[in-house]
Amino acid sequence: MIDENGDGELDENELSKWVLHKTKEHFEEAKLASEHKFNELDNDKDGSVSWNEYLVEFLGRRNFNRQEVAQKLHDKVKIEVDKKLREEIDDAHDKWLQASRDGDPDMSVAEFRDFQHPETGREMLEYLVQEFLHDMDTDGDEVLTVQEYISVGSDVDVDTQDDDWAKERRTEFRNVIDQNSDGKVTKAELKVTSLSEGMALQEARQLIGFGDENTDFKLSLSELLENSEYYTGSKLYNYARSVHDDL
Repeated sequence: MIDENGDGELDENELSKWVLHKTKEHFEEAKLASEHKFNELDNDKDGSVSWNEYLVEFLGRRNFNRQEVAQKLHDKVKIEVDKKLREEIDDAHDKWLQASRDGDPDMSVAEFRDFQHPETGREMLEYLVQEFLHDMDTDGDEVLTVQEYISVGSDVDVDTQDDDWAKERRTEFRNVIDQNSDGKVTKAELKVTSLSEGMALQEARQLIGFGDENTDFKLSLSELLENSEYYTGSKLYNYARSVHDDL
């Protein structure tokens, strides 16, 4: 599925396309799953989910009687739980409040998606942007230049770099992430949707770098198998698990 040209190796372009495919696939699955769960929990069908509605489901999955829990919450009767479960409830409640965009503890469907899948929300985007800058922003000014993107000195004329790799990186910088074509990329520009392509390319390079034992800038099947433990935990194999593990 990944080896588009059938040469028995995975290059940077093939890997980045696959990572982007898995990213979009996960985001769509997260959106649909959250909407489905939201509709299940919205018992009074008022277009929002309260903490109590969620807590009934949360405890129901842990073998509590849902009707009894709902009644106790309605009557403001304390629900007895052990210390470990109390810590889980408190942790979930903290995340619930963090996902609220307007301070209202009742969740909209968009807020509920952020709660269940924070990797698809604005806070995770901020984290990804910071990681992207951390890898490439050599002078730490939180602005990315084409020289930094190609990993050459600031005094180097990138247009004189004739090798194919430099040409591709130069084109990516100017056509994909430098939205206003001013020769530099800010954090705001990095947050736009097209950033996903740049991030996928960065991820592909890291994947190759980890297992490319013969330094041909490609991954063979044998290199993948020899490092299988790493690759089955990466975005190459399972985007959802890799980002949830990061969180």
